[in-house]
Amino acid sequence: TNSRAVNDTDVVVAVDVTGSMSVKDAQYGSAEQSSRLDVAKQAVKDVTALYPNSSFAALRFGASGTLDVPLTPDSNAIDNWADTPEATSVSAGSTLDAPIDQLLLTCKSIHDQHPDDAIVLYLFSDGEQTSSKARRTFSSLRRYLSDAFTVAIGSEQGGNIPVIADGVDGNADQWVTDPDTGKPGVSRMNKDEMASITDELSGTALVLNASNTMRDGVSKEASDKWRVTQTTKKRTRTMPVVWPLAIVTLLLLACELGAWIIQSRSLL
Repeated sequence: TNSRAVNDTDVVVAVDVTGSMSVKDAQYGSAEQSSRLDVAKQAVKDVTALYPNSSFAALRFGASGTLDVPLTPDSNAIDNWADTPEATSVSAGSTLDAPIDQLLLTCKSIHDQHPDDAIVLYLFSDGEQTSSKARRTFSSLRRYLSDAFTVAIGSEQGGNIPVIADGVDGNADQWVTDPDTGKPGVSRMNKDEMASITDELSGTALVLNASNTMRDGVSKEASDKWRVTQTTKKRTRTMPVVWPLAIVTLLLLACELGAWIIQSRSLL
């Protein structure tokens, strides 16, 4: 049984993995441009470093929200969980409210298990809403959250969306076509949309670029309390069964001893 002290701060990370997150117009602490998803993965690692010995849950959202990593104190479990973007061949347009239902279930479950914990949400996205449906509000999450951050990734100039097939990068010269113009579609970061979500969550809006990283993105609502968790692991040991052999050996020795005694008396 192993005992471990865990901080009473639970961090929930939600990352947009739609096709537009493959656009290579994002910056993170330098002038070098990377895909929005690569920047999101680096930012997630920095978030886990901001909350040492805390617990984390991670989900991705594209066409829908999926909880990939339930709440765990193992920060390494989510550092590389968002590996590939959603295939653009199955994307039906970006809908920013896709993670709401799964976030509600996850945050409610965490709150029910640890009602005194501080729950902090980080929502990573480019803020692009291309679906024709009206976006639902994120305000229903506020009842479970102690704090929230929306993290906008990309550029307002935008870039072409590469074709992604089954989560694998395709030809760099193949772009998603805009059905209205018949030309390669341009995806732009929507900072205003991310700011609107921030207001609904009563949180803080962050924009990642060449000068801004997650360095200053730690929550002031993080808990200063700790709890002790115990983990019990079962180990199986193989014990050889030797007693039947021992009995047979004793019987043979007894027979030999009896035969020796009889032979000794016959020689007297």
